[in-house]
Amino acid sequence: MDIRKNARGWAIVAVSFLILMFIFATCISCMGVYVKPVSEDLGIPRTSFTLTITIQAFAMMLSSMLAGKMLETYNMKRLMMAGTTASAVCMFIFSVAPSITYFYLAGILMGVSVAFTCNIPISILIKNWFDEKKEGFALGIAFVGSGAGAMVLNPLYTFIINSYGWRASYFTAGAFMLVVLIPLIGFIVVKSPEELKYTNGTKTFTSEENPAKQIREDDFTLSDALKQPQTWAVYIGYTILTLSSMALLNHGIPFMTDYGMPSSVAAAVISISSAALILGKVISGALYDKYGVRRVTIFEMIVVTLCITGFWINGMIDSMAMIVLFVILYGIGIPVATLSMPLILPIMYGKSNFGSIMGMFSTASGLGGMLQVIISLIYDSTGSYYPAWIILSVLCLLNVVIFAAFAKSLRKHAI
Repeated sequence: MDIRKNARGWAIVAVSFLILMFIFATCISCMGVYVKPVSEDLGIPRTSFTLTITIQAFAMMLSSMLAGKMLETYNMKRLMMAGTTASAVCMFIFSVAPSITYFYLAGILMGVSVAFTCNIPISILIKNWFDEKKEGFALGIAFVGSGAGAMVLNPLYTFIINSYGWRASYFTAGAFMLVVLIPLIGFIVVKSPEELKYTNGTKTFTSEENPAKQIREDDFTLSDALKQPQTWAVYIGYTILTLSSMALLNHGIPFMTDYGMPSSVAAAVISISSAALILGKVISGALYDKYGVRRVTIFEMIVVTLCITGFWINGMIDSMAMIVLFVILYGIGIPVATLSMPLILPIMYGKSNFGSIMGMFSTASGLGGMLQVIISLIYDSTGSYYPAWIILSVLCLLNVVIFAAFAKSLRKHAI
């Protein structure tokens, strides 16, 4: 069973990698390649198209708590297959949409489907299949899928758009989801080693009879967690973290070009930073396993603060050495935005109700994404990104204090 468990566990990591590559990267990281061609073809402002991304993020945020509970309680394989199918259907709807209204309606479904296929179920799966000595490394490899997807699929979708049109590109994305992911999820995904052992992954367990759930008396329920002030402090911390990390991606290029950097160089800086992030996630996962979750999380929070502060300071001195330092700090620090949550939450609350609690905290990521509009409002009001970067630097420094003080066990006995 140990050999089977080990092989199945790493197979699940591989499937998770591909899910994040073909669903998360397509729906989140690659939407930018469609802004101009879709807007021009449908005769709409670009703002109207980008509203699809906001609607999708809002739907994902609202559905995350429901997804966490359902994935914990019902058959995960069936829910993930349904979510993957829904994602593909959304791509097909985009490919034939005669107006932007269809994008908005499909965007709602897309947000829900991402909640049921990506970060939450993948975190639960890896939590069930790996112990603390390998969990961080496994998470790191799985979550590299989103970055790898952005690197591979952005140029692929752009090529299809230029050669055959944006509708063909959306159709291709949906076909990838159906042809590649559905069979892999169906054959490989099993919620836990216990379900594989006793039922070969075919039985649907309720939360009461699931053999994978090892309930401890001092583990928190979601209701218990919501009553703790520390919960809301860490929730705010993850909102700040998402807001800050996404600000670098969404506003980094316009900021760099504002102070005179050529657009091609600015785009290359962000692209190289994304490549550094891929390596950084794998290294960070191994560091979590070796040196401890809290210690590495706080260290990476400090690095994120230095990364953002150094980024806007470079706008004043325009030093290539500072840009190189930014890329290094980005690769070291930003992995905390995705890797720390599924590792910190069991320390704070225990593992018994991980899915429900993870679902609740995942809404912080959606909220942080929606708050990106604040960065644009600051720029429109002041004509500069500097006030926004200074505010983000202060908030990131506050985050170091928040996680150092509150991201620790709230139970009578540590794990």
